[in-house]
Amino acid sequence: MKYQHMRPRVDEVVACEPGEVVARIKAHLRRVEGCPYEGQMGGTHLCLKMCDREREFWSPWLDCHIEPHEAGSRIYGRLTPHPSVWTGFMTGYAFLTFVGLVSAAYGYTQWTMGHAPWAFLGVPVAILLAAVLYLGAFFGQRLSEDQMQKLRAFLDDALALPSDA
Repeated sequence: MKYQHMRPRVDEVVACEPGEVVARIKAHLRRVEGCPYEGQMGGTHLCLKMCDREREFWSPWLDCHIEPHEAGSRIYGRLTPHPSVWTGFMTGYAFLTFVGLVSAAYGYTQWTMGHAPWAFLGVPVAILLAAVLYLGAFFGQRLSEDQMQKLRAFLDDALALPSDA
């Protein structure tokens, strides 16, 4: 399975009500012996993740919202990294943006004062490091590809079964 998004999506319509979808997923979590997944559910929000013994630094979370749809329910969500990993990436982007803007402002100041604008070098360095960070996200996605497929298969299996099976 090749993902083409920074955060791969799940968008599926199933022929049962949102409450039934949640019940099926809860039942499937209980039914699977030695289940390698944990689920957190509140109302129509669902978060599936690998259990502690299976979790790696790059392990994905499946974060879904279940909403009513004319054909039953729509499950919309994203396969994301652990929230602390995602926060780290966003902090990195924010820091590099700050460095790039400060470098540009300082370089402009140097240039207008007739000095050598060496601070402008910070702009391409920040852009290069942001690109490395962006590619790092895809590298992490490749590392977690197997677990993403398993989480998606678990969700598909849960939705294929009745809640009382």
